[in-house]
Amino acid sequence: MDGDGYIDFVEYIAAISLLLKGEINQKLKWYFKLFDQDGNGKIDRDELETIFTAIQDITRNRDIDPEEIVTLIFEKIDVKGEGEMTLEEFIEGAKGHPDIMDMLKNLMDLTPVLVIIVNGRNAGAERT
Repeated sequence: MDGDGYIDFVEYIAAISLLLKGEINQKLKWYFKLFDQDGNGKIDRDELETIFTAIQDITRNRDIDPEEIVTLIFEKIDVKGEGEMTLEEFIEGAKGHPDIMDMLKNLMDLTPVLVIIVNGRNAGAERT
């Protein structure tokens, strides 16, 4: 991500490659950069809730409650109770809680997004 606010094709492919084949620390660092919307080096509750709400909208998965997920993550990872996490706190906290890791993997599963992209591409091809 080059910080321009958009994901170009190369960035998209790099992200998919990382999520499919990357080491856990690399994945968590990528998640953190995605979650840190204002780029201040910390994730707060609002940033996480915004991302998880967007994921819910994209995947149309109404089984998740973004507010509940954020509360759970902050209860387990934000041990100082500051209302925000640094990259180091996020990585160590996520790695220390397998349930958080599983939840992040499931939430960040790009399969529904790829299905939407492929279906959209196929729908466009059918119209031509």
